[in-house]
Amino acid sequence: MNSRDEKPAGKAANVNDAEAREAKAEMLRSDLSFAAMTSDEQDQHQLKVAEYIQSMCIELRAMAQGAELEGLAYFIDMARLEASTQVENRKSKTDLD
Repeated sequence: MNSRDEKPAGKAANVNDAEAREAKAEMLRSDLSFAAMTSDEQDQHQLKVAEYIQSMCIELRAMAQGAELEGLAYFIDMARLEASTQVENRKSKTDLD
């Protein structure tokens, strides 16, 4: 693979990083006004945050496992499982409404 072939992958990674930063920034802005949200808005916000945390934990666990940090990988996986539970709870609550 030549350097020309590598640039699009790097560019795609930069786009994904930018999207992740924007999603995080939006969540932080929303956190500032969480108390002012309606109950439905709070539920949607909590769902988005739990989904984001779940996806980040998947990536962090893979990094920890790759570095043979098994204890850390275990605790990150526990956080992923809790985020997954929260996602399921929020989705079922939304479905009931």
